[in-house]
Amino acid sequence: VIIAGVGFLIMLGVAFELDIVSLVTGLGIGGLAIALAAKETLENLLGSFTIFLDKPFSVGDQVKVGSIEGHVESIGFRSTRIRALDKMLVILPNKKMVDAELINETERELRRFKLVLHLRRDTSAERLRKMVEALHDYLSKRTDGDGKPLVNFKEITASSIDVHIVAVLRIPDGDEFTAAQEEINYIVLEKMKEFGCEFAPGANTLVVEKL
Repeated sequence: VIIAGVGFLIMLGVAFELDIVSLVTGLGIGGLAIALAAKETLENLLGSFTIFLDKPFSVGDQVKVGSIEGHVESIGFRSTRIRALDKMLVILPNKKMVDAELINETERELRRFKLVLHLRRDTSAERLRKMVEALHDYLSKRTDGDGKPLVNFKEITASSIDVHIVAVLRIPDGDEFTAAQEEINYIVLEKMKEFGCEFAPGANTLVVEKL
């Protein structure tokens, strides 16, 4: 093949009196330009093959890629369309979908609820103990709980008494978890009022995390 290619170029040079060195150089530069122009397209195409073979997500799944979170509407050979939670349509190159850290929320089986209560320092030990026991009893009886919940009087700071609440729930759906989270928050407020526990003035009272 090499000999035939060199012979063809020599034949062109002799027949048409062409500068073979300039012709080869021009072909090399042109080929390099085409390769660079097609680089991104080729990377996206390879990314689409990776998505189709590895299947990290499917159409309809809720995914998070970087700061973008939403539902996958379609997967093409060049890009993936995601309908963000604010209903904005985001089109991401497939290369980014396979290179970036991707979280598939649909595949999640468990979610962790975490709540930190910063209570007044003058809260009595008796009232605090009763509230902690009541919250632990409530979370332990939830049918969607996974494992033992944790409700602990964790520490005393310069401005508050801190109670940490952690519960793992078998709720994969994000909307259902939000509803469960709201229900637990209401119960917490009810138990605080029942046992006379109040938030510390000016304290950051609520922290919620996902698993």
